[in-house]
Amino acid sequence: MLKRLNLAIFAAALLLAFLPLVVSLVNTPQGYQSNLTTQYYDMGDSFTYFANVRLGMDGEWLYRFKFYPPTSQNQMVLHLPQILMGHVIKALPLPLSNYQTAALGYILLIILTDIFLFFCLLYFLKVFNFDRLTKVLIFLFFFFAGGLIPPNFPGLFPSASLLFATTAADAALTLLVISSFYRRLTLKNGSKIVLTLSLLGLAFIHPYTLVIEFALIGVVTLFLLLTKRVNLSFVIGTALCALPALLMFAYYFDTFYLKDLLGWVQTHNELSTFFKTPPPWELLLIYNVQFGFVLYFTYQVYKKPTGQNAFLLTWFIFQLLLSYLPIGAQKVLVKGLGISIAVISAVVTGEFLAARSKEEKNDATVLMIIIFGLCFPGYAFITFNPVSLTLSPQAKNSYIYSPQSYFSALNFLDNLEKDKTKAVLAED
Repeated sequence: MLKRLNLAIFAAALLLAFLPLVVSLVNTPQGYQSNLTTQYYDMGDSFTYFANVRLGMDGEWLYRFKFYPPTSQNQMVLHLPQILMGHVIKALPLPLSNYQTAALGYILLIILTDIFLFFCLLYFLKVFNFDRLTKVLIFLFFFFAGGLIPPNFPGLFPSASLLFATTAADAALTLLVISSFYRRLTLKNGSKIVLTLSLLGLAFIHPYTLVIEFALIGVVTLFLLLTKRVNLSFVIGTALCALPALLMFAYYFDTFYLKDLLGWVQTHNELSTFFKTPPPWELLLIYNVQFGFVLYFTYQVYKKPTGQNAFLLTWFIFQLLLSYLPIGAQKVLVKGLGISIAVISAVVTGEFLAARSKEEKNDATVLMIIIFGLCFPGYAFITFNPVSLTLSPQAKNSYIYSPQSYFSALNFLDNLEKDKTKAVLAED
């Protein structure tokens, strides 16, 4: 029953996430064609992801940034899922243009990644000792909670990850790292394989997140060693779990940051461009009620600490503090903050409802519905504002729709690629 309810919550969130795309297909203006974009904030990102899928369709296995000549031939271990999807989707006999095939491949990758996220969240709930009500509330806060004001970028809410394959994979692997590390702490020798693979997965998918995970694992393990709660063999085992991901992270640091600093190569990466985390007062407005839950949770841990709650609070503190590291990609680091806040909010809400007497339950339930309603506007903006873009009188947004003539030109180029004898070459 519980899994079915959580599955229903996930399915509803997934359908609502794809609502803007469905509306754009139904509402396509005459003479235009949908670009099949799934991002409505950094809209140009969709085309970047389509291009990554196209790399795989063209037979490549490593990432190349073709649109910047000085580095267009540099092959890098990046965006592997998108490139692999290109190989898969190309093998299918689809009567579509290359652009449509690449777009469909990325949409399929989003759906597969979202399903992976669903199972990782189930694993997270299995590892931690939550009651049935809290498990349902975690799904609700994770997929539907937002804030009172729209965020400056949707990555602050876990619900927004459903339309970004990389962000969904990042959220899924973060849940795996946190739950497998906690399971290792409680069992002392468990979850080595899951911890190793999830950290390594983050190294390939989203290496920036490793900064927070390495710091959390390292500091907690060192603290437990100094307080003699774990032995040296536990520390060595944990370090070996992190070693493959650490080596991969060193590769990324050398390729995308160190050489940039030294002026050896210009890579135009997120680390060398400063994407700031919103200031604390803005985060307070964005998360509003949920931050109140976190403050109450902090008081609870101080007054009556338990191992599980202390671990969850430590996770939140690391997410918050490290999101303000004075480096580029701050905005990327802050993405996991919403996950920890959603979990803590659900825990506080579940404990509040469970502590009420039968006579108080109705009043408490109404109060919680009102509070959750205060968390809903931010999510509603992320989900339904894109729909208004496709329905507006100026719906011929070049990111959402393109003239049919553009796609005719793309089809013409596709045909040239199939039969290169018809290509016209310039002298220079």
